[in-house]
Amino acid sequence: MTPPTTWRYDKAQLKKTAAIVFAMALVFGLFSVTHWFGAVMAILAAGVGVQTLIYANSNRPVLTIGPEGLRYARFSSRTLPWSEITEVAVVRGVRRGVAWGKVYYKPAPSTDEISFSLRSYDGYTGALRNALRGLRTMFGALGVQCYVGQLEGASADDVARAIQVHWRGTIQDMVPIEGRFNKTPWTGTPPPLP
Repeated sequence: MTPPTTWRYDKAQLKKTAAIVFAMALVFGLFSVTHWFGAVMAILAAGVGVQTLIYANSNRPVLTIGPEGLRYARFSSRTLPWSEITEVAVVRGVRRGVAWGKVYYKPAPSTDEISFSLRSYDGYTGALRNALRGLRTMFGALGVQCYVGQLEGASADDVARAIQVHWRGTIQDMVPIEGRFNKTPWTGTPPPLP
């Protein structure tokens, strides 16, 4: 039996992110003297900064993949059994640019994610979670997303390989281009961009 593979948050990266968010809160706070909207945004940014610091100081695994299933702490404290997972996809991060009137795309691996769908979301849901999942599926994305760029030493392909050891379905490679997803079977290497 294969031991579980676990990933934790990348503490250094999340602390940098928190510093940036707190700087944004300060800038919004400065604008609050002229408009109430700045105060609201400053409070929201400070809240996100505090939450990011809490994640950065956590030593608990965020993502665990093992023989009994997958556990993504930001989605549920329970392990999701493999029999409940219906779809898994590597969603590639893509940056779009325009130069000399031509559109080009570049890989953005820091924004890659692993997404999955469940047979039933009973027991895992809340009103906000349901609304966000509905919005994601409306645009062709899977129900639950896990950004691997926040995890220490993880790439989307590493996580997909760990899933492939235990889950018998076909993992998809999804690339968002012009508002839709190009889907191909996952091979372990990013598909070419247009």
